Amino acid sequence: GLVFGKQWRKDGCMSKKSRAGLIRALLLDNPDGMTVRSIGEHLGVSDQNMDNLNYTLEKMPDAYVDRWNTVGRRERIWCVVPVPEDGPPTVTYRDQPWY
Repeated sequence: GLVFGKQWRKDGCMSKKSRAGLIRALLLDNPDGMTVRSIGEHLGVSDQNMDNLNYTLEKMPDAYVDRWNTVGRRERIWCVVPVPEDGPPTVTYRDQPWY
């Protein structure tokens, strides 16, 4: 299994790069997907910082919303695509010259 040590900066926050890496590893270990709340619980993220997880997931080029949880609270269920190491570089919408 995965070991989730907190990747904290000196100011007490988890860096975006390490947060994305931990989220990616967690979602790859859970191919059925996870909600932001369940990701946060696994990573030890406080309720106040759940927006940071949403932001990170939305910026990850390999993460996508697979479906919606319709039982109880309506939440997005996130998954990631395993990206091959020798694949082409990711180009995002914001990288376009006309954006």
